[in-house]
Amino acid sequence: MKTRIISAVVASALVVGLLILNSFFDVTVVIALALLAAIAVYEMLYCTGAVKVKTPVFVAMLYTAVMLWAYNSHYVSTQTVTLAFVLFVAIYAVVEHKKFDLPQLTMTIAMPIVLSFAFSCLAALINFDAGSGIFYFVLLFNFACVTDIGAYFVGCSIGKNKLAPEISPKKTIEGAVGGVLSCVVGTIVTCLIFQVILDKSIDILLISLVTPIFSV
Repeated sequence: MKTRIISAVVASALVVGLLILNSFFDVTVVIALALLAAIAVYEMLYCTGAVKVKTPVFVAMLYTAVMLWAYNSHYVSTQTVTLAFVLFVAIYAVVEHKKFDLPQLTMTIAMPIVLSFAFSCLAALINFDAGSGIFYFVLLFNFACVTDIGAYFVGCSIGKNKLAPEISPKKTIEGAVGGVLSCVVGTIVTCLIFQVILDKSIDILLISLVTPIFSV
């Protein structure tokens, strides 16, 4: 538990620092997300064993980072970058067909395209609507992280009934309910901090009852 708390504090401090720095240099978040997206691609491809060859994994990481820049730039074409990436992977698959088979080729192309777009949406969200995107960005963390934190502490305290023992043995029904309630409380606090008007708060509260279920 101590390790989790320290990790959460450090991660939160980094996020706050990036957001503050981004207010002065609007490329800060894009650079940070490009690095995170590249790491995510590495984990999804190489760490899981889906792709066992390092060269296409490295190129996929590079493509993902470049795409984060391309999505937020008028000087780089996302279509051109993607075409070059797909052509490279296809040629590599022909040359190294004995060790780079079709499933690896598919994962190498699919994961970077999906993850680069997903992370680019975060970058766009942060700078959305004259800064109000920060509010929605914080809500996303609330939906995922606060739900997980609440589920963890409630589950450890009073959790008895297993939620899905074959998939995640430590998750409990009590923890899941605690996660949803924690998310609702986090939403209320976030809305108060940002002084969101009442009608929008009601909509967001309804969303905060549904979103944690998908998070769990």
